[in-house]
Amino acid sequence: MDTLPTELLLHILSHLDVPPPSVTRFSHEPSILLTTSKSIPLKSLRLTSHRFHALTTPILFQNCVLSLDRALLLLPIDARTLDAMQAALKTLSPHELAVYISMRAKLDATQPGAYQEEFDTVMLEFVDVKPGDKWMEQSGRASWVPRLPPQFREMEKFLRDHNLRHKVDSLVVVAQRDYEPDFGYSTNTVDGRMYTYHAVQDLWKSVFTLLNPERVVVAAPPGTLATLTETSTLSSDGWAFEMFCHYLELRQDRPKKLESEMKAEELALQRPDGYVLGTGPVTGDRSSLLIYARPWTHIGYNEGNSVPVYSTYEYHLKQTPKVLYLVLARLGKETCCYVRSLTFVAIFPFSSHMRTMLRSMRKVPTLKQLRVQLAPGKENNILTDRIRMRKAQRGDLWMELDGCYSKIAEFLWSMGQGAEFRSDDGSIGCGGKSFQGSMKKMGDLHNLENPEEVVEWNENGAGRWKRIDALNEATKG
Repeated sequence: MDTLPTELLLHILSHLDVPPPSVTRFSHEPSILLTTSKSIPLKSLRLTSHRFHALTTPILFQNCVLSLDRALLLLPIDARTLDAMQAALKTLSPHELAVYISMRAKLDATQPGAYQEEFDTVMLEFVDVKPGDKWMEQSGRASWVPRLPPQFREMEKFLRDHNLRHKVDSLVVVAQRDYEPDFGYSTNTVDGRMYTYHAVQDLWKSVFTLLNPERVVVAAPPGTLATLTETSTLSSDGWAFEMFCHYLELRQDRPKKLESEMKAEELALQRPDGYVLGTGPVTGDRSSLLIYARPWTHIGYNEGNSVPVYSTYEYHLKQTPKVLYLVLARLGKETCCYVRSLTFVAIFPFSSHMRTMLRSMRKVPTLKQLRVQLAPGKENNILTDRIRMRKAQRGDLWMELDGCYSKIAEFLWSMGQGAEFRSDDGSIGCGGKSFQGSMKKMGDLHNLENPEEVVEWNENGAGRWKRIDALNEATKG
C-alpha cells in the first residue's frame, strides 16, 4: 500500500468514508448518542501508519462534534451565598476561598446598606465551579449553562494548526443536560437569564468565527435547545411527553472554494477584534444567534416520541414543546428568508400540534419542499413493546396520525407552484384514505374558488407529491 500514489489511496479511502450517524439516524427516535457509531473504518485505519494518519485526518474532520456537557457549572454569588461560605471557611478549597475573599470585598465596597435583608439576593457575580470545589458543588445552587466548554480552545487550536477549519462540512452540537434558568432559587433570575443570553451568543459567535459548515445539528433536551435558539418551549407539560432530546438541523448552500480563496476572503473580512464576519443575511449582534448566523436553506426537526403522553389523564389537553414553531415564526418575519425545504419528524404527534406546526410553516413564504415522518420507522419497535406503550391505546395513536395527515392535506394547497411533498410513512401516511379524501376535497374547493387557476397535486412515486398548474402546463403544450 505504501507504494501506491496518494491520489489512488485517496480514491480508495473515499469508499470507506461512510455517511455520519447524524445523517443516517436523524429520523430515528432522538438520542444523545446520535454521533456514536460501531462502524469506524477510517478511524481504525488512521491508527495504522503515519501516512494513513495524514490522509484520513482531513476526511474525518469533515464531521465534527462539540459537546457542551463539559462546560463548568456556574454559581451565582450574593450576600446569602457569602454568609453560607463564611460558616464553612475551614472546608473551602483554595479557589473557593479566593472567591469568598474577593466577593466579600466587592460586597463591602458597594454601599453601607449592603448587609441589609433587601440586598441578600442582589447578584454580585457568576463564578465557575472548578474541579475540587466541593462546597460549591454541594451548595444546591450551582447550575449548568449551555456555553462553550474549556476544550473548545483546544479544538480551535488543533483545527487552525492543521489547516482543517475549511474542511469541516458538518458540526453536531450535543448537550445532554437540561437547562434550568432559576439557578436553584426563584428570587432573582434576571441576572441569570441575561448571563445565559450572552453565554449563548458567545458560543455561536465563537463557533461561526472558527467554522463555516454547510450543516449544523443540535441534539439537546427541549429546554436546552430552546435556550440555544433564543426561543422557548411554550409548554409546561414536558414531563408528560418524556422527550429527553430533540434534533434541530440547519443547512446552507455553501459554495465550494479553493483554499487560497478562503484565506483571502478571511483576511478581507477580518475585523480588529478578531471576529470574522459571517456570510449570512444579518449583521451585528443578530449574527451571533444560531438561526440568523447563516442563510439557512433547509431546516430539519425531530421532536421524537409522543407516545408516553397518551397514558396520562386527559392527554389531549397537554401541550407539546414548540421550539420549531418559534424558529419558523422568527425566520418567516425576515425580509430575506432563505428557507426552501423543511423536514419534520415525530412519532404519533397530536393533530392539534401538527396544526400549530403547519401554521408556522405558512409564515415562511419561500418554503417549497415539505417532508414528514409521523410514525415509528422500521428500526423502532415501540408498538410491540408493552412497557413503552404503557396504557396508550393504538386506536388513539392512529386517530391522531390520521388527523395529522388531514391537516397536512389542507396545508399543501396553500403552497405555491412547483411545491413538493414527501411522506416517509408509506401507505399509512399520505396513502391513507383520510389524506386522499382531504386532498380531493381541498382540491375541489380550491379550483371552485379559483376557476382561472386549475391546480393539481400529482403523486409521482410512493409518498411523493408535486403541485402543478394544469392550465399553465396545457398552455406550454
